[in-house]
Amino acid sequence: FGVIPGSNINSDLRSLPGAEFLAAICIGLDGLGECSASSDGQGARFAPWDSVLQITSDGWLSGLSIREQAWELARWA
Repeated sequence: FGVIPGSNINSDLRSLPGAEFLAAICIGLDGLGECSASSDGQGARFAPWDSVLQITSDGWLSGLSIREQAWELARWA
């Protein structure tokens, strides 16, 4: 059917220290090599990376959260 298997490699959400208010960041890049090798051996051909930006009830985003998510996405790319 043309389905290409993939594997989600980010492992968890953690609180972002130093954020002005509640913020989280995805983790998992530290073990990327091992996880990718394992997933590849099981037939995975791609791996997406998730990002989470939490917006407060009054519409604010943490500037630190935005910078950290951009940094993680750049590292992933």
